[in-house]
Amino acid sequence: MSPEDRRTSQRQAVSQEVMLSEGMHFRMCRLRDLSLGGAFLEVGWGALTRDTPVDVALTIGSGHNPQVYHVPAQVARVSTGGTAIRFKPLDKPTHDALSSLLGHGS
Repeated sequence: MSPEDRRTSQRQAVSQEVMLSEGMHFRMCRLRDLSLGGAFLEVGWGALTRDTPVDVALTIGSGHNPQVYHVPAQVARVSTGGTAIRFKPLDKPTHDALSSLLGHGS
């Protein structure tokens, strides 16, 4: 079974810089795709390992009212192309913001 078959929700292409934190280590990386269940990040090879807890600071909205959401996650898969993360349960404001960003409604 491929990783795509195991996903609980389809990812959508996104291109946005996000702040990724692992413990006390922080780095900017590019978010390549996103779903309500997880994301794929362009992170340097070997930067993270499977099952590592991480946090993604994601800015949603534009203009005068952007909001930063801190999304707790866990590394699901690491490849030379990037790192797949699986979100931990989302709080309602974060779930609603991601749903809106992805065009799902709330």
